[in-house]
Amino acid sequence: MKNLPHYLALLGILTFGTVLRFWHLDLKPLWMDEVITTLFSLGRSYNDIPLNIAFSLNYLEPIFTLKPGVTCPQIAHTVATQSTHPPLFFCLMYQWLKAINFDLLHSLTWKLRALPALAGVATIAAIYCLNRIAFSAAAGLTGAAIMAVSPFAVYLSQEARHYTLPMLLITLALLGFIQIQQDLSRQQQPSPFVWFFWIATNSISFYVHYFSIIAFIAQVITLITQKTEGRRQNVESRNKKRKIRGENTQCRNRNTENNLPISGLSTSPCIRVSPSPHSAFLLSSNIPLLLLPFAFCIPGMMTLIRYSSQGETDWLKLANPIAPLYQTLAGWLIFYIALPIEKQSLWIQIPAALLMIIFAGWLGRYLWLNVGQICSCYQTQETAKMLVSFIIIALIFFLIIVYILNKDITLAPRYNYVYFPALCALLGASCIKNNQIKLEQHKYTYSLFIILLVGILSSVFVTSNLAFQKPYHPHKAVKDMSLNSAIPLLVAVGYNNFQDVALGLSFALELRKVYPHSTPGVYLAFLQRNSLDTAPPISGYDTVWQSLSKLRDLPAGPLNLWVVGAGLGRPDYPLKLSLSDRSSKSYKMQRVCNIDLARYHTVGVSYQLYRCY
Repeated sequence: MKNLPHYLALLGILTFGTVLRFWHLDLKPLWMDEVITTLFSLGRSYNDIPLNIAFSLNYLEPIFTLKPGVTCPQIAHTVATQSTHPPLFFCLMYQWLKAINFDLLHSLTWKLRALPALAGVATIAAIYCLNRIAFSAAAGLTGAAIMAVSPFAVYLSQEARHYTLPMLLITLALLGFIQIQQDLSRQQQPSPFVWFFWIATNSISFYVHYFSIIAFIAQVITLITQKTEGRRQNVESRNKKRKIRGENTQCRNRNTENNLPISGLSTSPCIRVSPSPHSAFLLSSNIPLLLLPFAFCIPGMMTLIRYSSQGETDWLKLANPIAPLYQTLAGWLIFYIALPIEKQSLWIQIPAALLMIIFAGWLGRYLWLNVGQICSCYQTQETAKMLVSFIIIALIFFLIIVYILNKDITLAPRYNYVYFPALCALLGASCIKNNQIKLEQHKYTYSLFIILLVGILSSVFVTSNLAFQKPYHPHKAVKDMSLNSAIPLLVAVGYNNFQDVALGLSFALELRKVYPHSTPGVYLAFLQRNSLDTAPPISGYDTVWQSLSKLRDLPAGPLNLWVVGAGLGRPDYPLKLSLSDRSSKSYKMQRVCNIDLARYHTVGVSYQLYRCY
């Protein structure tokens, strides 16, 4: 019963974190990457989508329905040929959708995002366990509370993507990593269960997201370097102790010869005993176990090397060598604060940006001072240094990928999930101070209160779609497109690769929400503008204009044509386009489509209205 308040507090943190992650879970529309997740998780592929023809919106109904009888190897084959991601998450998602097939209760969007949200809740519990083992039970609560209200963690949890699951697995791997470190420091052989747990979590996480290998390598390097450093310090400590004993012996001999008292003779000072050489020997004997996950990762690593040269990763090419530095800082900023800045008026953006910078400065100073203290505290120094080393090594690998492999992964803050759990653990531990006087303890309680309050407010902005907004907004575009439901509608999307197709499908899913299932006059057309592999961003639209004139099975009479053109500006759209006329049996007659200059819009991607007669 003594620990009841502690576990009630943990239950409250988990409950609150769950509410934040499931609140407004399906408010935001599925965007491009989530549509890709949807297709593969339903057992479908891009081959199920009709290309270069016009088809009714109703045709999408079976595409976004779970395909029965699909196996994980089949999903893995589809993902390997049509994506750049490992297959395990999509296999798990297929089984998840199969298990919760209750169509009357929740939308497909809710079901897709529920699994990442649950993984996000589990990560809160994992951070608690990590900090409890690494530092203390109180540090476990503070770390879990910080993870629960982090806007970054809430944002990842509300996406139908594979980021919260590897973040959970990395947190669990760090749990095993710290347990191994503590066993070695106590000159004990880690148990087989701990080794199995650590190897399994690292190996599985790699097949959920490839960047998880950065976390694994950082753990291995940290363990080896820390134990090597510990052995060096141990040698220095022994030499220093021998020197002091030698000086004391000489002094004692002189005092004895001179008949002087020796009671005031200084003894050896208090020297921190570094890890025993036996712990380094234990680590050396366990090197094969440390490197074992590499063997499980080799097939995936070969696939990753092949993917790195594909066109789907061209958006990560390094354009500005300075950009990764401030993009990394911006990625750290949004870990704990995210105010409405994107697509807001200046009178909102400026104060919000200033508040974020001020808070970041305060939190950065707080972390610098307090993490330094827990790194110097006898009880926590080794564990804290291991986590700090893990973060630094992970960041070094990020820089290697950016500047040597020429892939600017700092463009996407979501990739910071690799070291985010370790940072949360350190921040949680820094908010707990042992043996502090009353005034100082109030100071740390006040700091934790500020961090949690800012996190809660930021998470509310995230769940309300006011922060972490997507590059484009299909729901706003569809609102513009549905201006007159009495006239048939054709949405034509020029595509260069499958990502453009997924973007068009996000528009189609929003159209399905606006137009009833019985509406016959809504059509889609995905028209290829270049090869699927390489092409300049805005080239090839002449092919799209020609393909429009050859479309069949469109309704006769007036028609509203919306052309979605990624990269096109207002002047890039021609003043007139042609569509085939269904009233002509030979389909050789053409309808003229005149541009409506007042109906050009952009929401990250441009779309232009043509009125066809």
